[in-house]
Amino acid sequence: MSRITSRKIGDYKITIMNDGGTEFGFDLFPETEEEEIRNLLGNSEQSVLPTRFNVCLIETGKENILVDAGVGSEVFGPAAGHLPEAFEETGIKPEQIDKFVISHLHPDHICGSWDNKGNPVFQNADVILTQEEYNFWTNDSNFDSADESLTSWRPLALDFVRIYGDRISTVGSTSDISSGVSFHDLAGHTPGHCGIRVESEGEQFLYTSDLLVIQDILLQIPEVAFALDVDREKAAKTRLACLDMLATDKILFSGGHIRGPRICNIVSSGSGYQLEG
Repeated sequence: MSRITSRKIGDYKITIMNDGGTEFGFDLFPETEEEEIRNLLGNSEQSVLPTRFNVCLIETGKENILVDAGVGSEVFGPAAGHLPEAFEETGIKPEQIDKFVISHLHPDHICGSWDNKGNPVFQNADVILTQEEYNFWTNDSNFDSADESLTSWRPLALDFVRIYGDRISTVGSTSDISSGVSFHDLAGHTPGHCGIRVESEGEQFLYTSDLLVIQDILLQIPEVAFALDVDREKAAKTRLACLDMLATDKILFSGGHIRGPRICNIVSSGSGYQLEG
């Protein structure tokens, strides 16, 4: 089974790399009845919500840019931690990554970036994340009344900051990363959550990171409350605006949890959206 899919965007090559996957329960949608979720799934017997862990490799011809690093095998066990296999398929080695970009500091996006001895996997890369995201996770006061998932994930975010240390640069939520590559503000899931926009030779691509963690539900009812969003109201508004933009402007996209892996379009469908291509 291949763990990658690639596509040219102008002069650049985009590769979505799969690190594995897992299943979540319906409790990710705390304000939605189980019956409605099953109706959206089209399966009255289904009791879990499948998702995948992906990362994005951007080859510009001058730089190799990696967006996120997957979860590794320590957090979700052997169902994940397959990024090394995906790297082998690309022909790119981890030490050839020039820039390592972090969409946000959740464990399924960073824990694949160090080995079981705590050494950085991307030894030669400059590390870039937004100042807003860095500030959120490193400020103790943000966790005084945080929910259990955030509290339990914070030590891993701080491990990442410690391991990569002074190689980390922080920037604004719309800052340029490289020529034709920039952050795209998608705040709400976390305060500094961002996508990555690629533009080359008149073509566009947007890596949306955690905009659609559970695609089967969030495409159909993007306004729904999602338990893993730090600011649920803001995240829902961000999701609606981004999906509308992708559909209206016909921008190719992928994300951190899109099954496949897959690079495709989004089109309107009823009161929601669906993937196409």
